[in-house]
Amino acid sequence: SLPPLPPSPPGKAPASPPATCGQSATQADWTAVFAVCSRWGEWAQAHCPTGPPCPEDPTELELCDLCTEWATDLCGETALAKECQWAGCSDFMRDSCESLQPSPPYSAPPPLSPPPSPPLPVFSYHPGPKSF
Repeated sequence: SLPPLPPSPPGKAPASPPATCGQSATQADWTAVFAVCSRWGEWAQAHCPTGPPCPEDPTELELCDLCTEWATDLCGETALAKECQWAGCSDFMRDSCESLQPSPPYSAPPPLSPPPSPPLPVFSYHPGPKSF
C-alpha cells in the first residue's frame, strides 16, 4: 500500500475534495460539466489530465475561482460539482477570497488592446519641409 501522504504545506486550502469525486464519471460527463464550469475545466485539465483523484490541490486563488464557479446555479447544480466541490468553500470564500482579490483570476482573458488613439486634428498637420 502507498505510504500516507505528507501533511499539506501551510498556506494550502484547508479542505480537499471528497475522495469519491468523479469516481464513476465518464469522459463525456466531465466534458459536459466543464462546458458549464469553464474555470474548473481549465484547472482540472492543467492539473489532473488523467482525471481524479488530483495529485495536487488548487492554490487559494484558484480555489476562490473554483468555489465562486461552484456557487453559480449553472455549474453548481451539476452532479459532478455537487460531488466534487470542497466542503469548506463557503467559509473559505468568506474568509480568504476577499483578501485575495483583486488579483485577476488565473484564467483571465488577455487584456484587451488599448483603443486606437484618435486621429490628430487636421489643422495641426503641416505637410511640407520641416521648419526647425
